[in-house]
Amino acid sequence: MLLASVTASFSVSVHMFAAVLFVRTFLVKGLLVVALCLTIEGVDRQHRNSLAYLRNMLRPASQVLIAGLAYWLRDWRRLILVSVAPQLLLIVIFFFIAESPVWLASQPGRLSQLRQYAARANQINGGSATQADIDSLEVDESKSSSKSKAAALGLVAKLPRLRFITTNFLLLVFSGLSNSAILFNAEKLSGSFYLNFALLGVSNAVSYLLGWLLADRLGIVRLIRIDILLGAVAMATVAAVQTAGPELGLIVTVATQVGKIFLLNANNSVQIYGTQVFPTVARNLATGVIGVAVSLGSLLAPFLLYIGETGNSWLAFLPFLLIAGLLLCGLLLTLTLPPVPDRLLVTFEDFDSFLAAPAAGRQCCGVFYCGGAGPQVAPIEIPMAPTGGAGAQAAPNKL
Repeated sequence: MLLASVTASFSVSVHMFAAVLFVRTFLVKGLLVVALCLTIEGVDRQHRNSLAYLRNMLRPASQVLIAGLAYWLRDWRRLILVSVAPQLLLIVIFFFIAESPVWLASQPGRLSQLRQYAARANQINGGSATQADIDSLEVDESKSSSKSKAAALGLVAKLPRLRFITTNFLLLVFSGLSNSAILFNAEKLSGSFYLNFALLGVSNAVSYLLGWLLADRLGIVRLIRIDILLGAVAMATVAAVQTAGPELGLIVTVATQVGKIFLLNANNSVQIYGTQVFPTVARNLATGVIGVAVSLGSLLAPFLLYIGETGNSWLAFLPFLLIAGLLLCGLLLTLTLPPVPDRLLVTFEDFDSFLAAPAAGRQCCGVFYCGGAGPQVAPIEIPMAPTGGAGAQAAPNKL
């Protein structure tokens, strides 16, 4: 990834730049998929959402920094070289990343690594578990059989799976489209382009902070619905006001920034939600499909915005009006989403049972999730104390 970034800065043609950028993006997306899965699988249910949102907090800071560097350097080659320098830290960080305990627990040949992981985590968490507890850890062979692994290739073999995956895929296409459209439209906002781009980074930080504060309080499905609804209202406002003239430019800028907050939060929430629902045997694959959906939306954004560039004043408002309409369609799709399960699913048998849960676990009031604990699934238990020091009780850590 680092080599691809450096090579891009020395491109001699637009075709070479596009090819190298494709390779770099391919590698970056793969890294983000693995990082999200490790975040979800490496912590307990209580802290899963918080860490999933907070892991993105450095991204807004980098966007603000890039805006400042672009204003200062004004040379794309030097800008790329300077911006990729922090990637050198990844070479060191990779040596400190532990394997996913949930994945280890589903692999027969990884029992010794699972016990080493449990011993290390037990030491960090205060040492409440005994060595006998750690030695008693076993791998459920039925959940790691070749049949379960092969089932990952049949991700859409059943209609409930297909419906669930299609809903998540379309939600991410719509959110990726809207987020990219906002970025591409930044040059039309009133004021300095560099300042507006930096402010969009600040909006990203607010978005991640809201997700961190509200995901566990409201429930992640309810949060997705609220974000999509408010994002659609913001995009409709941009569509209605953007063609009115420069005197209303401030309203367009504010609506864009507010819309970015909610739409980015919806995008991240859907990704975090999907990662927690898809089973371990296909979590990486499913998260990769999630990334494809977001990228597909980003790919469609410039073509949609081009409709407003035709010179016809009757079409100038259409792009963001269409985006608002697509978001409302996505809001309707969220009515079929079940709540997050109590623990990470491991096999497709767990996944199918979860999707077939009784309607009592999916009660809705209008567009907002109101109740129902959702399906209960027996947790994987690793006898380690939860984070909290030596004074913590020796309760099992439910993955």
